[in-house]
Amino acid sequence: NRRAAFSGGSVSRTALPNGWIEVSLGDIRVNRSTRIMPSAARDQMFELFSIPSFAAGQAEIVRGGEIGSDKQCVESGTVLVSKINPRINRVWVVRPRTSHCAIASTEWVPFAPISSFVPEYLAYFLQQDDFREYLATNVSGVGGSLMRARPSVIDRYPVRLAPKTEQLRIVGAIEELLSNLSVAVATVQRARANALVLRTAILDHATCGTLTGDLPENGQLPCGWREVRLCEVAEIQGGIQKQPKRAPVANHYPFLRVANVQRGRLDLNEIHRIELFNSELDRLRLRKGDLLIVEGNGSPGEIGRMAVWDGSIPDCVHQNHLIRARPTADADARYLAIFWNSNRGMRLVRAAASSTSGLHTLSVEKVGGIPLPLPTMEAQLRIVAAVERLSAGLDAATCELDIQLARGARLRQAILKQAFEGKLVPQSPNDGLASALSERPQSSTQLATPTGRRSRKPRPREESCSRRS
Repeated sequence: NRRAAFSGGSVSRTALPNGWIEVSLGDIRVNRSTRIMPSAARDQMFELFSIPSFAAGQAEIVRGGEIGSDKQCVESGTVLVSKINPRINRVWVVRPRTSHCAIASTEWVPFAPISSFVPEYLAYFLQQDDFREYLATNVSGVGGSLMRARPSVIDRYPVRLAPKTEQLRIVGAIEELLSNLSVAVATVQRARANALVLRTAILDHATCGTLTGDLPENGQLPCGWREVRLCEVAEIQGGIQKQPKRAPVANHYPFLRVANVQRGRLDLNEIHRIELFNSELDRLRLRKGDLLIVEGNGSPGEIGRMAVWDGSIPDCVHQNHLIRARPTADADARYLAIFWNSNRGMRLVRAAASSTSGLHTLSVEKVGGIPLPLPTMEAQLRIVAAVERLSAGLDAATCELDIQLARGARLRQAILKQAFEGKLVPQSPNDGLASALSERPQSSTQLATPTGRRSRKPRPREESCSRRS
């Protein structure tokens, strides 16, 4: 009983349609691949199906000398399933674009083409969330990209096979429906991207006065505006360095880290605590309206990202990789954040963070020296009100677009579910019966050169990578 032998995951419990069979993936997986070392043929070109190239949607054309590890030859029609971080659920059908030898990373589990299945049929079956969840709950490793699903785990999963002619009709129906869905999803994604562009444009217009009708005079600042440095309108201070002696024991308080400060928003889902001494809390306690600035980041675009502290956690302090700017009476914290997160503000922050050493970091002094246009307080409040009103509309629109994208993902899964329950296309009595595996060439992991020569240790003979299917 194959279903009784299967543990973990979730598979459709509907009855098998007429002519269908259910087998395990291991029953239809054969290994006709040859393991090769491309570096042994330094000048030979290969079409490489790697894990990174999956995101790009097409294999890389690479010279053998540039490939540092052994690979497996694959033929056209092979279905590849990634072992790495299975929650991403990478499934790829090998369809080479060139005459170069097609090879794949050994992080793929290959299903060579056989008479039992149409490659695209199997690929769509494996793109279902049920399969992804099954792999994600049956992994080994320490987490993230180091998590792997063993081939034996993949082999245990049951697959529903329709008759071959019905498989072809199912693939055609899936592709037509998913093509229409992709067009709709792309439209929503463009609208969401445009919303982000519009949000940035609002900030840019706000900080030059055009959003509220404060027009520049003679190419200069609007009337009543002046240029200041941040240190003139805010008290700037560093934070606490995390050290072993500050492990929370008896006098510990909430402690904000870089991860808690995103651009224009706070992420307070995980708050750490830190031990304080003497009167440190009085000096370092955050107040509502304080600006929190990230001093450094691996990505230049994320350096200096800022959010306004909302005061939602009492007696909260911050680490030394966050710089606090506390506005004086001349500046509204919300206006300063609008400027800081505008295109102009981000350019000034990146310029201040750059250095001849190649490192990109900010300091209290650098942050304090950044120039900014300062309107009158009355103009600042008008700008803040206009930005908040427009941003609220954008937030509502973006939320609705996100709902539509989530609905599109659910619809995609519903299409696949219907397909493999036999409900997507009509059945025909002329389709016959699905066939179980009839061919099983002897598996091999022969390590060979690209020309098919054997390694020193004798291994069973198998076909060379040089012959393409």
